[in-house]
Amino acid sequence: MSTPEAQSEDSWTDQTGAVPTPPRTGNGTVDQVLRELQDLDRRPLAEHHAALAAAQEALGRALEESRQSPTHTIAQQMRSHG
Repeated sequence: MSTPEAQSEDSWTDQTGAVPTPPRTGNGTVDQVLRELQDLDRRPLAEHHAALAAAQEALGRALEESRQSPTHTIAQQMRSHG
């Protein structure tokens, strides 16, 4: 029987143990954050908090920017007039 750690590891690696290429979202900021986190499991544990905090900050900025874009405003208006 496999442990939760083994199951978790299996879901993030391919059969060779390599971490797969992160998905492309079409948002340059989000794609960059995913690339930067791709090798997190290979970095020293002491670096994890800083890397995750930077990712959270970058993703938060990307979300805020998307909320301020004209496209987002138009989409909101369309939903409210449904």
